[in-house]
Amino acid sequence: MPSSTRTAVRLTPFSFTILVLVGRGGAGPHDLRPLAGVIDAAAEGVARSRAGADDLPSRRHLLEVNHRYAERLLALQREWLAEAEAVLAGRRDRADVA
Repeated sequence: MPSSTRTAVRLTPFSFTILVLVGRGGAGPHDLRPLAGVIDAAAEGVARSRAGADDLPSRRHLLEVNHRYAERLLALQREWLAEAEAVLAGRRDRADVA
């Protein structure tokens, strides 16, 4: 394609991440939905681990810290997933996610 007909596209860090995950072929929100199940399964694992922390009193404090951070990371992943699905569905402009 001649350079005069090319359109320059500025990728934000968010849009670059989406591109890396789904490619240039035009992904949709359905391509990301399986990630919700992965996040839910990880959250269930954290909950089970948290329930068993009392069985290890010498490690309880560090396990509690680990569980707290894991829950925060999973919440951020859910937030990211919702935003990515919104961008791919056209409900949010990619430029808004800089």
